[in-house]
Amino acid sequence: MKKTIVLLAATLAATAAMAQTNQVLSKNAVGYVRVDIPKGKFDLVAEPFVQIGGAENFDVGAVFDSNSVPQSTQALLWNPTAQSYVIEVYDTIDGWSPGTNQIHRGQSFFVKIPAGYTGTTYSVYMMGEVPTANNTVTLVGGQHFNAAAYSFPAATFLTNSAVNNVAGQSDQLVTWQVGTQSYAFNVFDSIDGWTDPTAVFTPGHGFFYKRAGTATNWVDVKPYTWP
Repeated sequence: MKKTIVLLAATLAATAAMAQTNQVLSKNAVGYVRVDIPKGKFDLVAEPFVQIGGAENFDVGAVFDSNSVPQSTQALLWNPTAQSYVIEVYDTIDGWSPGTNQIHRGQSFFVKIPAGYTGTTYSVYMMGEVPTANNTVTLVGGQHFNAAAYSFPAATFLTNSAVNNVAGQSDQLVTWQVGTQSYAFNVFDSIDGWTDPTAVFTPGHGFFYKRAGTATNWVDVKPYTWP
């Protein structure tokens, strides 16, 4: 069983809180997402924060808390142009190798905890500063897959998201089922809508989006009134 925990804190006097209304109520909020991943299995995760100082892109080593993953953990980053993965591997002495691949807010990637880890699950931490700006997610088209995610540390329904605004006939929203290590497909029809319109995007997790038509983009709009 996997679990996702989101913690936000404030660097000023007030406390940053994510209420059910998805409002962040203070400035300079930082936090982390914790995702509990079963050993020996892949999970499709996403970094919903920006770097401290506001940079949108992360090297793999900057996504995770220092030494927060075990030896031989793998990160698989999807290249939408080549339609293939690039792989990063963690070593407790040398860090991530090659360590040069970047992860962007609004992009998902696989993490695999090695089967040799001694526990049952491992808690992966992704840290950063709460974003204050909208984020554009670019999609390649022509029946190609894109590794995507909701760009903010808040939950939102698919039908309330920018994804829904750009959905075209036969587009697919593909989610990862960590328990069965398999994909679930949510298909859009221009008349009937999504196969599962109740889908929810949760912080720390991503999805694949298969664009049937031409390339496009969506803009994730900040869902909270802050700063």
